[in-house]
Amino acid sequence: RWDSTTEFSESTFIASGSTISIDAGTTIKIPKEIDIVFSGSLEVVGEGIVTFEPLVEGEKWNGLHFRNADQQVLQNIKVRGASTGLKIENSGDVEVTQSEFTDNDTAIYVVSSDGIRNRQNKITNTTISDNQTGINVTSTGVIVENSKLWTNTNIGIALNGSTCGGGGQCGYFSELTANKFFGNVSAVVNTAQNLTLKQNNFSCNNYSLRFGVPMNTNIESEANNFGVTSTLHVENSSGITINLASSWFKSNDEANALIFDAYDDPLRGPINFNLMSSPFLSDSDASSDDDSDGHSLLEEYVNESCPHLSDSDSDGMSDFDDTYPLDKRYK
Repeated sequence: RWDSTTEFSESTFIASGSTISIDAGTTIKIPKEIDIVFSGSLEVVGEGIVTFEPLVEGEKWNGLHFRNADQQVLQNIKVRGASTGLKIENSGDVEVTQSEFTDNDTAIYVVSSDGIRNRQNKITNTTISDNQTGINVTSTGVIVENSKLWTNTNIGIALNGSTCGGGGQCGYFSELTANKFFGNVSAVVNTAQNLTLKQNNFSCNNYSLRFGVPMNTNIESEANNFGVTSTLHVENSSGITINLASSWFKSNDEANALIFDAYDDPLRGPINFNLMSSPFLSDSDASSDDDSDGHSLLEEYVNESCPHLSDSDSDGMSDFDDTYPLDKRYK
């Protein structure tokens, strides 16, 4: 059992079949040169969060590493200030839920280094914000559901992997469903993976979706919402056709202006979509107010404001009172 007095003078390995238990409400401080590697399990006891953070504020530590680890659900952990907050390697039975990752270089790194391509680690109901990269997935797959990926300064989710068979797709499958991507530089960048996108919300990212996938890649998309963007909603730098199916954009003209594909560069594949008349939102999502500014997500879409910022244009006036929420010249 670890508690707030636990000290780490050397790297620690937790063997398969062993469990480290930590009481909820505990903060564990780890020095920057220490590796914490689990083949066993981590358990939070009781209601509340266990926080992992650097021993010395501002010094990046190495994070938690689960390698060939036992089946488990990592729940109610907060990881901050690490170079890689959580690394899941060759451990397809490790799930993450109801957790938080912030101020890491990479929040979660999921990788298969043993050649097995068909794993899908599940990440649900988790907040991943203010990191450089939120989730980096390499040579394996993930399922990310009902999570918030906000204000990550590089990428929200990066889907990577090698190509196979003359540059063709190599058999990685990922699924992103009912997530909120707000305020990232690039929300989702996919360079290698078969991907299913359903009921996700994108707003106030520089780029919402960026595709650079190899041939024979399958992209399935349905009922995704695209709000405000500062650069492009969707960029297709690959040669395949991408069908976004039924999608909501503010207007057809806006969608066409903010999609970069074969119509802009004949070397790129086209992006097709059917414009929905209104955002596809569950009742709970439609009424949610993530930034506590008095506007629901549906109203944020209609008003063209940022769902994660109570003052979208930083002019000192709440979006609720601001007639022009994205233009600080006017209030």
